Amino acid sequence: MEITKDTRLADLIAQYPWLKTEMAKVNEKFKMLNTPVGKIMLGKATITEMSKKSGMEVEAIIEKIKGLINQHINQLFSIQGDVAVAIEGEVPESALASAAEAKEGCPVGAIEEA
Repeated sequence: MEITKDTRLADLIAQYPWLKTEMAKVNEKFKMLNTPVGKIMLGKATITEMSKKSGMEVEAIIEKIKGLINQHINQLFSIQGDVAVAIEGEVPESALASAAEAKEGCPVGAIEEA
């Protein structure tokens, strides 16, 4: 998913459900996303609007979100050349949704349950 200033937070959360609880790592003000008011904001907010509310630059928000996504992915896969290789062993609970999504989205059935 490409993340731009116009990316909606709801689209990010739909793609990466775990990101909702991790957004406080981007900015302390994003803790409110886990409140009833935050649920309302989720449907409307874009990265640009998040920038205005938090006082952070748009690019800084995008880079921090990308960093969280990469960190999360690195719990599941290691990159060997141009190939992502699943890391053997238990999948961390925080990464279960991403692992299931990777399995469903794998076009060749290369990902199997242990």
